[in-house]
Amino acid sequence: MQEHPSSRFPFPPARSLSPLPVRASLLALAGLCLMALPVAAQTLGPTTRAEYDLTHTELVGGSTVVVNDNEPGQDGTDSILVTGQVVGTWGVEDVRVEAQVLPTADNLVRLMAEGEHSYDCTGIDINNDTWTTADSDILARASLVDELTVSGVSTPTATVELYFQIRGMADALIDIDPGGDISYTMATQVRLDVATALPHTGGGTHATSIVWPGGYRVADLDEQKFLDEYVMLSLEVDPTEPIPLDIAFEITPATTIRHRVEIGSLDMTGLHRPSFWDAGAELLGVVVKDDTGTVVPNALIAAGSGYDFPVVEDPPPPHPPANVILSPVAIIDSDLGEYNATVPYEHMIDQSGLSVNFTSGQTGFDTHFSLPNALRTSGSYVNNWQSVLDTTLPMQGYIDFDLGSTQSIDRVAIWNVTLEDVTFLIADDPAGPWTPIGSFTLPSHYSWFSYDANILDLGGSHTGRYLRLQVDSAYLTSTSSTYGIVGELAVRALPVPEPGALMMLGSGGLALAALGARRRRTAGVGAGH
Repeated sequence: MQEHPSSRFPFPPARSLSPLPVRASLLALAGLCLMALPVAAQTLGPTTRAEYDLTHTELVGGSTVVVNDNEPGQDGTDSILVTGQVVGTWGVEDVRVEAQVLPTADNLVRLMAEGEHSYDCTGIDINNDTWTTADSDILARASLVDELTVSGVSTPTATVELYFQIRGMADALIDIDPGGDISYTMATQVRLDVATALPHTGGGTHATSIVWPGGYRVADLDEQKFLDEYVMLSLEVDPTEPIPLDIAFEITPATTIRHRVEIGSLDMTGLHRPSFWDAGAELLGVVVKDDTGTVVPNALIAAGSGYDFPVVEDPPPPHPPANVILSPVAIIDSDLGEYNATVPYEHMIDQSGLSVNFTSGQTGFDTHFSLPNALRTSGSYVNNWQSVLDTTLPMQGYIDFDLGSTQSIDRVAIWNVTLEDVTFLIADDPAGPWTPIGSFTLPSHYSWFSYDANILDLGGSHTGRYLRLQVDSAYLTSTSSTYGIVGELAVRALPVPEPGALMMLGSGGLALAALGARRRRTAGVGAGH
């Protein structure tokens, strides 16, 4: 098993935060370097690069003090790691940058990168002694310089289509204690470049921006985003000539945080970490076409680097997502009833009213909720389930969902309107026994026309086929009565562990629990409300 870099190079959890947008000059320079690479003249094989720039500005005794740490660029072959730190009177910042080129089990190209900026900033008063600005720019790049030889093509020109999967997780965390005001920006750019040289043309760039909230902030931030993209970049080549090739994958996370207005002391900790380590940018396969656009069935590709570029007749399928969003297939029991036939139970599992729909069991959960407006629903009551009127307060009851088969779940997305205190339980049989897996207090959306889902973290994965939503209370819709109203419910489903892996999972439980402990769990409010 490939060891994660953080296990090889312990990185102390820092308590400092400084998000800043990627500097235009850094990005422009990186882009020019990539596009201008004379790939035919370079040594074949992997190359890696890491850069960072930290700037920490403080007021100490009423005077401005700037503390810097800068790595203008270190180059490696198959791996590179750089770390840095600034220590000021009122803040500590740490940075870690790592890139690696590692073949897959099938000897295909896999380019991986990770960048992390963490911080701890404190202060007494912005007009006296405090940190004022914390900045970080990071660049991590993994690339492969190669030379391809194509055989089996009889036409004077050909198209070589390269199929990749880009996968990774990005974290953003800001803790403001005991409460204060900051302004901040965060940017995470992810980029895959394919370049060649004459007489060949084509390649190009696939770039993605992972969008974080930003601006003025008085509340904590705790978000994770999963990127999963299927990418094709093609070359137009002369099959009689060697094809110089440069494949480069890079991430450029950046953060800036400014201490704005404060009365009393402020302690702010945080983290900005895009990690494209488990998968990164991975080559899936290659399709070769002749000058009429017809697939060449007997074409072969040899690579000077020794990596495999397997030629297939059909585009290789994308990897299945690491997790999927799953709607229950049925509601099998409840004691809460339906107000009338226009607001049935089924509205909780039919995606009616959602602003962005998904394919149950196929769309990635994290991928779906990274889309604009994916949390949103129209709020129209004709798309909701609504219970019978309840006057025997507090409202209590249950709804049992069938997930269709045994599933391992760790999140619930619920587009809630009136439910307040709820508990989720899971079972292998519709008759139970039922195991509690999470209790939450949900916000009311009763007066909202359009509202967002709440993403509820169950604190780990739980396996079963049947999910019970136990209602312990609901917000009042009048002075003495209420209805249960829910727009939609779905779960995040994970691959079910093989039986032999369960023992290994159990032995790692303490480590997993410790890892999860760094993230706060706010009851009932996972995503926007």
